[in-house]
Amino acid sequence: MYPPFYPKRRWLQYWLYRIKNGFFPCDCWNLDHELAVWLVPRLKLFKINTHGHPYDLTVEQWDAILDEMILGFDLKIREWDTWIDELGDKKHFLTPKEEEKVTRAFSLLGQYGQHLWD
Repeated sequence: MYPPFYPKRRWLQYWLYRIKNGFFPCDCWNLDHELAVWLVPRLKLFKINTHGHPYDLTVEQWDAILDEMILGFDLKIREWDTWIDELGDKKHFLTPKEEEKVTRAFSLLGQYGQHLWD
C-alpha cells in the first residue's frame, strides 16, 4: 500500500521512513488487512510447494487447514468490496458467516503458525 498524496516534504518523509523501517506508517492503520494481503500469496505458494505437515495431522487435514486460512484471509482482503444482498441493495463488509471464517483463519494462524515451514 502506498501512502496517500501529500506535498513533497511529507512524501519524502514517508519514503525515508519506508527506507529506514521497511514499511510505510499507513501500513499499520489496518494491520489485519495488511497481514492478509501479505499472507495470501505466500500461503498459496506454500501450499503448492509444501513437502511436509505437522506430525499430528495427515496430509489431507493439513491441506484443509491451509485452504481454510487462505479462504479466510482472502475474505479479509475483500472485506471492503461491494456486494448485493437478497433485496438488491448494495452492501459493504462481510456477512456474519464470512466473518466467522476470517476469525477462524486468524485462529488457525495462531495455532499452526510455527508449522508454516518446509
